[in-house]
Amino acid sequence: MGKGRLGIAIIGLSTLLSTATTFADTTITLRGIDDAKQTLIQVRNGVVRMGEQGDPEYSLYDQTRDVLIAVDGRHGTYMEFDQAMLQKMSAQMAGMQGMIAEQMQNMPPEQRAMMEAQMGGMMGLPPADAAPRKKLQAESRGGKTIGGVSCQSYALFDGARKVADVCMAKAGDIAISADDYATLMAMMDFTRDMTQATSMADESVDPLMMSDLQGVPLEMKGSADGDDFTFSSVSQGRLDAGLFEAYKALRKQDPMQDAMRGGMPDSMPDQMMDSHP
Repeated sequence: MGKGRLGIAIIGLSTLLSTATTFADTTITLRGIDDAKQTLIQVRNGVVRMGEQGDPEYSLYDQTRDVLIAVDGRHGTYMEFDQAMLQKMSAQMAGMQGMIAEQMQNMPPEQRAMMEAQMGGMMGLPPADAAPRKKLQAESRGGKTIGGVSCQSYALFDGARKVADVCMAKAGDIAISADDYATLMAMMDFTRDMTQATSMADESVDPLMMSDLQGVPLEMKGSADGDDFTFSSVSQGRLDAGLFEAYKALRKQDPMQDAMRGGMPDSMPDQMMDSHP
């Protein structure tokens, strides 16, 4: 082969490899520590799909639109959440808390406590005089390896009380493209904003979402709701576009119609509130 043809071949191979890296899709599999259920985190062209394997309820995050999508395949519906929607939901929850606090000012202590318990159970609201939820503090516990992937271990604290142990992998630690990593981090930022804007007084909120940690979570242990998981595998390979687009054929719902029932919309998948991107 002449030098000219060799050069063309090298250029063509380089282009092919570059294209394969740019457009490679990602699948991260996490396994529940207590129940062994598998959660798949799949990334394709700036969109993340996350849910338990085989579950018709799942969540999507579209980085180009900065929108979270809760899909309920059982009922054939979906909801979309953007930053404007989060602000509306936060304001509505704050307004309702203020209204309840005003109504309970003149109640006897026992009646007030009963009212708070009833309203909290129905709408996921904290007591009227509850202090705002604070972000958890992270203390480094050094590096470790999980499933062949390096990660940084942290203990998360609420004041002096430890609430969970987590391990986070950075971009260079896990075999995913820079674009897919950026998409996952954008999803984590959005989900964190959503959780903190609508967080409730109970302890079931995902500890990761109440911290400022960055990276791909490979493991969480000791969480109050028992939603502990560990990393199983990561792979590159073309993913079916239908995994990310099939929801468009479903019926779109307005989250504000029942945003105050149960704290969040009734049809929101558990994966949306327990996100581990």
